[in-house]
Amino acid sequence: MSNSSAVNETGNYFGANSCGATTAVFNRCIQDLLFVPSGMVYPSVEDFCKPVSLQGDLARYNCLCSKYKVVLLCFETNCPNDASYSTAYKTEANYCEAASQYAPTVSPTLWSNAQVGPTLPLPSGEWKDEVYGKPVKGGAAEVGVGVVVGFIAAAAAI
Repeated sequence: MSNSSAVNETGNYFGANSCGATTAVFNRCIQDLLFVPSGMVYPSVEDFCKPVSLQGDLARYNCLCSKYKVVLLCFETNCPNDASYSTAYKTEANYCEAASQYAPTVSPTLWSNAQVGPTLPLPSGEWKDEVYGKPVKGGAAEVGVGVVVGFIAAAAAI
């Protein structure tokens, strides 16, 4: 369990102590974040995300990142001047950066302008868009339609 998100001895999450009258609201905000439908309330964000860790690093860091975004919202709404806010902010940034490192990427060749299958030729020359009345060059949509048809054909083959 991480000290940054543990409940301290007074029952305040993250050791937040300058919330004043909104301390109870802040603690409820965090408690709701850590609640699961079975009725359990995890003691920390890290503990909450442990079961998700079985799905891999991307799932783990996405869980931690998204939960810490809510933690920051709890701070911003109820304890914006608390010293613990900066620790939570840094933790959120670290987890979100880690999540981005595991995120899948899209190959640039997938979105290339190369024709992928049949195209729908447009009349050559210049014609006017019926909606906006702007001139449109014939053949301008050939590649776009070809890519769409190519994706449809590829999906159908799967």
